[in-house]
Amino acid sequence: MNFLKPLLITLSALALLVFLLMFNKSKMDAQAESPVSEKPILATAITAEKRLLTQSISGVGAIEAQNDVTIVSETQGKVIKVFADVGTKLSAGDAVVQVDSELKYAAFVAAEAQFEKAKKDFERYQVLYREGGIAEDDLEQMRLTLKQAEANFIVAKRQHANATIRTPISGILTERKFNIGEMIQPDALVATVVNTASLKVIVFISEADVMKLRIGDEVPIELDVYPTHRFIGKIKSISDKATDAGSYRVEVVFSNQKEMPVKVGMTARLTFGASAKREAIILPRMAVLGDGKRAFVYTVENGVAVQTPVKTGRSAGGDIEIVFGLNGGEMVITNGQTLLKPGAKVSINAPTIR
Repeated sequence: MNFLKPLLITLSALALLVFLLMFNKSKMDAQAESPVSEKPILATAITAEKRLLTQSISGVGAIEAQNDVTIVSETQGKVIKVFADVGTKLSAGDAVVQVDSELKYAAFVAAEAQFEKAKKDFERYQVLYREGGIAEDDLEQMRLTLKQAEANFIVAKRQHANATIRTPISGILTERKFNIGEMIQPDALVATVVNTASLKVIVFISEADVMKLRIGDEVPIELDVYPTHRFIGKIKSISDKATDAGSYRVEVVFSNQKEMPVKVGMTARLTFGASAKREAIILPRMAVLGDGKRAFVYTVENGVAVQTPVKTGRSAGGDIEIVFGLNGGEMVITNGQTLLKPGAKVSINAPTIR
């Protein structure tokens, strides 16, 4: 019977442990069911009110020259003369650099002589053919010889002319790659000429606004260098295809002015269309939580935080427009909302009206 004593002790210990566990569970359940006083979260709020919103379409872009030409070599040889330095004002057809053309000139003279001889020979063959002195095949062979001589002359003349590299447009020489003594190869970049008489600005407009624009519309242009003056441009083109970002390329052109010259690369601010005013609810951007697909704000009703879905519109600076979800008059939390959950008690610190 002695072996029963340890067994009874073990069973008694297990029974006591089960009793204690059941007792603690009942106590914890009772505590969970009993109401606990929730401490209100301190937050700052404003009363959402409708305000007049000035609406316009705007864009920012860098000024570019409408006519910006890169001059490429069509010949090869050593540079023997430079006609223009960076900053030189050029007219269309002016020479920029001269490449050694002695051999090209010799080839041109020879081709010209062959061409002149072929023309005279063909005239002589025509007379002989009319008099019956030669066959028609002989006349046709001479005609082909004349055409070949003419083609050789045209090529030699072009190659000789290409030895003098010229600008195709009027403008300012902004870059020159070669100096005297350097070798130029075909297709080499020789110089860049920019005509700043007519300028352009390229901006990208959202799909919500691009349909409001028309080619030919006048566009005010503002520059920091002339803060009190507005240049007037016109819309030259509107892209029919969106970029990967979903915006559309719009090109605005305007004329440079001697009294207030504009340089390529300056930043321009454009305003499209007349400004319109309408009522809208504007909130601080920090009041809106979530993302573009699921944005929401916390409003306060009877001292409790309510998660209110909203749809946002335009934004400017630290403010954002609410186009759906609020009617005005709601108390919207602007500070402390990141600590909240729906249904949490809130203590508002000095709500204000915007």
